[in-house]
Amino acid sequence: MKKSVLRILSFVICAAMLLSFAGCAKEEAIDITQFMVKGSLNEGVIDENDTFSLSWDNDEKCVVLTNKITGVRWSTTPSEYLDTPKEEKQHRTRNFLESPIYVNYKVTGESAVATARAFTHSIYKNTFASMVNTETKTVTVTYLFSDADCIVPVDFSLTEKGIRISVDTEKIIEGANEVYSIDIAPYFCSALHGSEDSYVFYPSGSGTIIKLDDPVIESSTYTSEVYGRDAALGIKHDLTNQKNVYLPVYGIKKGNEAVCAIITSGTENASVTTIVNDTPTGYTTVYANFALRSGDYNYSKVGTADRLIYSEESLKGAVFAVDFYPLSDGDANYTGMAKCYREYLYGDAKADSTVADPVYSIEFIGGLLEKRNFLGFPYDTLLPLTTYAQAQNMLTELSSTGVKPNVLMTGFGEDGLDIKKVAGGFGLGSAFGTKAQLASLNKYCSDNGISSFVDFNLAEFSTASDGYTNSDSAKSASRMAAYVYKITKGAQILDKQNYDRHRLISRSELNGVATKLFKKIAKYELSGISFETLTAMAYSDFGYSDYYVKSNMGKQVNEILELYKNGGYKVAASGANAYATKAADVIFNTPVNSSRQEIFTADVPFYQIVFKGKVAITSEPINTGITYETKRLMALEGGASMLFSLYENYSDTATLSYHKDIYGGSYAGNKDKIIAAATDYADYYKAISGQSIDNHQLITDDVRLTTYSNGVKIYVNYSEDDYQTADGLVKAGDCLIIK
Repeated sequence: MKKSVLRILSFVICAAMLLSFAGCAKEEAIDITQFMVKGSLNEGVIDENDTFSLSWDNDEKCVVLTNKITGVRWSTTPSEYLDTPKEEKQHRTRNFLESPIYVNYKVTGESAVATARAFTHSIYKNTFASMVNTETKTVTVTYLFSDADCIVPVDFSLTEKGIRISVDTEKIIEGANEVYSIDIAPYFCSALHGSEDSYVFYPSGSGTIIKLDDPVIESSTYTSEVYGRDAALGIKHDLTNQKNVYLPVYGIKKGNEAVCAIITSGTENASVTTIVNDTPTGYTTVYANFALRSGDYNYSKVGTADRLIYSEESLKGAVFAVDFYPLSDGDANYTGMAKCYREYLYGDAKADSTVADPVYSIEFIGGLLEKRNFLGFPYDTLLPLTTYAQAQNMLTELSSTGVKPNVLMTGFGEDGLDIKKVAGGFGLGSAFGTKAQLASLNKYCSDNGISSFVDFNLAEFSTASDGYTNSDSAKSASRMAAYVYKITKGAQILDKQNYDRHRLISRSELNGVATKLFKKIAKYELSGISFETLTAMAYSDFGYSDYYVKSNMGKQVNEILELYKNGGYKVAASGANAYATKAADVIFNTPVNSSRQEIFTADVPFYQIVFKGKVAITSEPINTGITYETKRLMALEGGASMLFSLYENYSDTATLSYHKDIYGGSYAGNKDKIIAAATDYADYYKAISGQSIDNHQLITDDVRLTTYSNGVKIYVNYSEDDYQTADGLVKAGDCLIIK
């Protein structure tokens, strides 16, 4: 085998020029070709381990990962297309399938974003260089995009279990245009649409799959930001069923082979895109897109801007990276992908035997602000829906089941569920009871082995208070204050008439807010703390370069969670993004479904497979809304504790409010359901306590089988017909538990 030949002209000098120039503002257009390195690799293996080899395909001009045992190949070009003779390929198709990256750029003087694909704009024109670092065995392919007027180096390196593909933003060179975002390896996780026993895994909400065996489905594209939509950027409307991408992982299954892709760096800046039955190629694919800049709609109370305003500056110092893990045979499915991601998070895929999920958990709703009028002057007063004494009484009544629930107390700050003062006034509302009554509730929970958590909203505010003013707001991409509006229940558009907009605290102030709260609440002697908003939301602050495009959100949240854990508190997350999961003692509100787009074939409990047995988890509230029986089955399917959202005092103000967990939360209307659930499923939850999910199977789209690490099985049947399984009959709308 020939050694790789490098033809590099002053590489060290050029690299230094790349780094120094990348940090300079562009005052005028430059000739980027002067910064282009030169180099060309020969065909052959560059690096290898016991399982994989990394090689350069000089004919196709791409890096190839080969399983040395099975011979299966993976690359940025689909493997079957690598073997297609060139005379049979169409240039238009090659433009997509043979492009290791796409560069999306903003043309100078225009508001639109254009796309340059590596094959047509660089490889075909031979304006690229390939080289290898002989010490690290990292392959760097540098693409010069003449139309986009930029240079983007891409690194490929062998890992223990696959390949890493990354882009260092410091090494990107821009000319007249500005790079807006980069798509990395858009066809690494892809397959011909119509392929049997194949599907895309997409991480919407709990997780979902898109089967590829329907060849007539129309071409569709769906994109969602990792960790949710940037809350600092304006929107015109929202979707009722929209769910976060909580976990930065996606994948493809093709028969007995699969790939799990994990975004390992630049996660806050990423989105995940799936294209189903792509018209130019006939493929279905899923991939990661990384943003260097953002665009924002400007909003005021009376109107909106019609066009996006883009941030002029891009984030600096970020590395965008995706690790690809090939999976085979029994692991070539979404369960295998979930185990792969679990091992990535925790170092191993086994369960922790000390982790237990109670049959049910409770979310007590504290209160909300009610508008009143005195002599013609309107004012707000805190309306208590549940007092400390009432919460203790409810827990005492429910203790007859013998179950010890986890408890989340939401809306017990000075503004209840509403968003007014920073951190809810850094205290608990006096309307919920006396300090002695709170102490009694805390003692009852402690004496009975109940983990309780009081929730505080650190990120959102609308009223200047406690030393914070409107100038402490996060800035959007347009450098204006970032406003957040409520969404109307019916039309799902911004509601500017009934509810005031609120602000996001500046990211530079967020740690200070957390520290101040830590000191202020010491007097309450709480045992657990929850940050529902903080653990489920990521947002930018374009007032500070460290926080562009949601950057460093995970790092910041973990610093806050560690502050409280080191201070002796248990910590709860809620609907948690991946960055908040490892520090959490309990994850409340784990998602039970996806955004349910038309292209999604079936939802799967991927989130629960990852975390069951590693941390205590609950479902979303199963009693709010009108689908109690379905939500109950969803909780059982994933082994999550059934969460009930409750309040004691009925109020028209509560039922007419925009808060989603109010309707159906009356304790009187749910007491019997809770007792029945605790009685009927006590043995099941005891049997799966501390167990991980070993396998999950879609027998049909509506009949599912979950198997735990100790062999316990549960069938759930969402259909309207009974279903006969090998283990017995599963009645319609019910489950069958096998121990």
